[in-house]
Amino acid sequence: MQEFATKLYNNLISELEEIRLTGIDEFNTNEACFNAIQLALTHLKEKVIHSTFNTDVEEIAFFKIMKPQFVSLLLYYTALLKMHLALPEGSIKTKRKSVLKGIERCKKHYLKNKSFYEYFNADATFLDHAYFLRAKQHLLLALEDFHPDADPRFCTTHDYKVSKMLANTMLRNYFEKKLKELDDIQNSQLPLNTIKESAVHWTASKTDLTELIYALHEAGCINNGKTDIKKLATFFESSFNVELGDYYRTYLDIRYRKTGRTKFLDNLKNKLSYRMDQDDE
Repeated sequence: MQEFATKLYNNLISELEEIRLTGIDEFNTNEACFNAIQLALTHLKEKVIHSTFNTDVEEIAFFKIMKPQFVSLLLYYTALLKMHLALPEGSIKTKRKSVLKGIERCKKHYLKNKSFYEYFNADATFLDHAYFLRAKQHLLLALEDFHPDADPRFCTTHDYKVSKMLANTMLRNYFEKKLKELDDIQNSQLPLNTIKESAVHWTASKTDLTELIYALHEAGCINNGKTDIKKLATFFESSFNVELGDYYRTYLDIRYRKTGRTKFLDNLKNKLSYRMDQDDE
């Protein structure tokens, strides 16, 4: 079991790295990572359900160490997807407030489960038989993190708690990094939401600009396509004094148009052709 799970995990990490390197934008990348982790967990569950552990020590190691590595990644990317959808549009101050709430949630989880954090981080083992063996599940322990759809063949009373703990550690790092990014923007010479000195303004719709950005990215027109959508969006927002808001959601709206999915680009082509025809006369 250990060999199978380790190989599956290493392959998953490689796949996630490849997704992050080739992803179109943050939301699309996180969604692809989520799907890859979910598939890997399905394979892991099938293996566990149709196999047996040789010893209690092996089973404890799996549910205390190995399985939480998979589930914590799933919880992490789930949180990122939810945050992306819930992140408010508007000022840096508003976005900063939302990120701070995320940090506060992580702190609250730590305080609520402080004794278990200390047990786990101290590499203690005296309660492992109660926490990480499926046959030893105690009702009162299970109720603490009870999930109605939890499969007793693939869970113990505390493996989810470990997963949540590991996920919160990753989330805390993500939130602090995001907070620094927002602070850097706010403190930079060109804060996106306040600088209006430039005479250059985007006067078409935000949807049109989003369509253009995605086209430039896909065609590899900027930095040979190696600059991700997020950085391109930030550049255009700063250059043209505009806030695109949730540009990925806008891209989805463009993608799901029933007719004329590239309206703006088609219009640009027609306008330029008309200008050339006029100049030829």
